[in-house]
Amino acid sequence: MRKLLFSFTLTLSTIFPFIGISGPSDAVFNIFAYKADGTILANGYGFFINNQGEGVVSFNLLKGAYRAEIIDAKGKKYNVVRILGANSVLDLTKFRTDARKTPFLEQATTMPDNGSLLHLANYKSDEVSAIITNVSDFNQYKYFDLNAQNVDKNFGCPLIDNNRRVTAIVQKNFTNGATTACALDIKAINTLNITEMGALNTDLKEIKIQKALPADEKAALAYIYLLSSADSTTYVTTLNDFIETYPDNAEGFVNRGTFYATKQLYSLAEKDFKTALSKNTEKSTIKADGIHFTLSKLMYNVALRTPNNSDWTLPRALEEAELAYQANPNPLYLMQQGHCLYANKQYDKAYDAYNKVNTTNFASPESFYAAANALSFMKGDSTKVLVLLDSCVSRLNKPYSKSDANYLFVRAQYLTRLGKFRQAVADYNDYESAMGPASLTAKFYYIREQAERSCRMYKQAIDDIRYAQTLSQKPEYFDYRLEEVSLWLIAGEFQTAVDAGEALIKELPDNADAYRFLGIAYGELKNKTKAISYLNKAKQLGDTSVESFIKKYQ
Repeated sequence: MRKLLFSFTLTLSTIFPFIGISGPSDAVFNIFAYKADGTILANGYGFFINNQGEGVVSFNLLKGAYRAEIIDAKGKKYNVVRILGANSVLDLTKFRTDARKTPFLEQATTMPDNGSLLHLANYKSDEVSAIITNVSDFNQYKYFDLNAQNVDKNFGCPLIDNNRRVTAIVQKNFTNGATTACALDIKAINTLNITEMGALNTDLKEIKIQKALPADEKAALAYIYLLSSADSTTYVTTLNDFIETYPDNAEGFVNRGTFYATKQLYSLAEKDFKTALSKNTEKSTIKADGIHFTLSKLMYNVALRTPNNSDWTLPRALEEAELAYQANPNPLYLMQQGHCLYANKQYDKAYDAYNKVNTTNFASPESFYAAANALSFMKGDSTKVLVLLDSCVSRLNKPYSKSDANYLFVRAQYLTRLGKFRQAVADYNDYESAMGPASLTAKFYYIREQAERSCRMYKQAIDDIRYAQTLSQKPEYFDYRLEEVSLWLIAGEFQTAVDAGEALIKELPDNADAYRFLGIAYGELKNKTKAISYLNKAKQLGDTSVESFIKKYQ
């Protein structure tokens, strides 16, 4: 009997050579996933894949989970602290727990063939035999049909080969009426990781548990950049993870300081920016100038929103922009100085700052527009303002985009002010093309009509004022109809003016302007009787300007 027992023990040790655990089942754990309210969402099984507390389970177990914990083979509980990767197609999620020195299963180096005898390691149970009944390809992996039962206790558990290494993960067979399970090639877990695009990954978003950072530092920064800050707890935890992992990179402190600033935690923000400046070393991806510039922009925005803030003021924002420029004479920092000065109504100094930018390679439509705006507030020469606006528009690329439209509109207004109406109309036309007619209001078409009227582009003016009518409601609608009557008058189309005016007074029987226009139109048509009648009606309604016309047509 002792001889037989020794032979059996020897056989097991041959089948399962020692790799640091007493048995494969020691690496298997039970996992519980919880909803936001703390109630259980799902539970199932998985196993450790290294000795650092990292494990793998079905994706569907953690989908929608806000928290999860595992219970290992010895009954100890551990929290799932970070998600390391997820794939709904593979139905796999990899995560890290707060466990240390965990028993684990190494990956097999070779894949089993059809008919191979493997061992299925269940949670707190002896291994059971499992035979592969079919091998197929699934993406770049192998997918196995098994003779093991298609039951919950098997899903997520490892399939072990004779070298005591895991070859596959047991998964549910969703074939209708299936009684036997399937298994996925263990190499599939190697693709479970978080990249810089992980912040946008829908599978990762489905799991509400905190995600780990990408392993690469630059990828981690890109991940943070793409990550939404809407969930403050998740976002600040990610920032803290970066600082803990890369304590010598100032950008981590800048990012967290920026987050604190958005939450109006200004003292915490300043503390982080101060720390960032002390981390200004070769290891940092952001240097002193960038740190000062970022702080300047934050202070500038806060000062605009809350001018009574005693600490984050426009002068302080200006000071930070100046420090940025001292550290690195980048025209971008001069531009920021100009913005701070302009917002503080120091238009002359802002104008000087913008003009300095305009002498550099950094000159842009924005910098010329800013200079023009500052000069206009200084009550500067409108001609000089127009020259700056010309420089602004000349740097725009055609066809113009919506972001260009404001520059065109402002220049059109200045051209109108200087009596250059046809040029103004050209800018308004470009503005319309850039914005798209569907996004414009009746007010725009009235403004353009006024410029067209001033340069005797009557056909275009009529078209615009009529289109404005279709976009407007009372009382503006009637104002635009009155404008149309006056247009017909100055265009010399007196009968058309009469027709439009007669229709209008039916709806506006007490409008003096309508009667005045009708009186003038009839007068020019030599119908003195009606002319005097309508002009007198206008006079009765309070329009004293008609006296000269009454004398003219008597």
